[in-house]
Amino acid sequence: MRNRPVAPTTDRLREAPQLPFVTALLFGCGGLALGTNVLIPVDGTNPPEVLGTLAVLSLACAAYAAVRGPRFTRAEATVLLVPLMAAVTVLTVTTDLPVAALGNGLVLPVVGAYTVWFVPGRLPRTIHLVGVATWFVAIVMRDEGLAGLAVTVLLESLVAVEVLRRLRRRLEALSVTDALTGALNLRGVRDEAQRLLRRAGRYGKPLAVVVVDLDDLRVINNTYGHAAGDVLLESVCDHWRGHLRGNDVLGRTGGDEFVVLLPDTDEDEAESRMAGLHETSPAGWSWGVASAQPGDDFSKVLELADERMYTRKARHHREAAARGDGETGR
Repeated sequence: MRNRPVAPTTDRLREAPQLPFVTALLFGCGGLALGTNVLIPVDGTNPPEVLGTLAVLSLACAAYAAVRGPRFTRAEATVLLVPLMAAVTVLTVTTDLPVAALGNGLVLPVVGAYTVWFVPGRLPRTIHLVGVATWFVAIVMRDEGLAGLAVTVLLESLVAVEVLRRLRRRLEALSVTDALTGALNLRGVRDEAQRLLRRAGRYGKPLAVVVVDLDDLRVINNTYGHAAGDVLLESVCDHWRGHLRGNDVLGRTGGDEFVVLLPDTDEDEAESRMAGLHETSPAGWSWGVASAQPGDDFSKVLELADERMYTRKARHHREAAARGDGETGR
């Protein structure tokens, strides 16, 4: 079975700058709605003191997120989910109107969408699911006749979370993947490099960074067309995947440039492995290896490997010229 590129663990969408804004908007709208119910009371709804208290808390959470701005973190948003879900249950339990109790659950799909899109992770999703289950139990205990409608809201919440979770994962994968070869793009490579550098520091293992440049892609594109060049790129990547380990990372960082990350591999071993791959490759390419250490600037390591690759390529061309055969392949 061929190894596929390791999926990056860094989640860019969760770091979106919209997080504090959307959090403030979510809590702010909730606080204004609760405050409106205090100013314009409806017989049988929640006690004014409950509504007023929750309104103040909601507006305070909104203000906190707004003031924190870019410093507002996913961990803070996760903490704020707890009082938000608790408020839904409190409102459901303290109202005298069954329709109002049921209506409180209509916010659950919205909260679920917010959670999975802006605050991804198991803990936030668990907080949301526990809140949904608690609301459902509160509805059934107060009026079994509402169970059917409550199931509808429950399913809407679960479906909203699952659909958006899958969509988000798909978008994240597309954002770090090269469409033609399926390898990671430069962004994905950088993300994986940071993860592997942290791992290398934790376990004291080496990390080899290899820069690869195909020798004849431009000639093939000019002679046979870009479709032929695409076939070459795909065949070379398929060859690499067939021989790389499951924890190795393959990325395409340019038209004919690739990066291979080899965890638990020193420079000598990386050189040996790349030489072996080169011997059986369907096309010629040059490579350069550099060793990365925890705390290193990955851009600098990449630059060093790139320099060594070009040194190898230049030496290869000099040797080919000396032989007088014009060979530019392997």
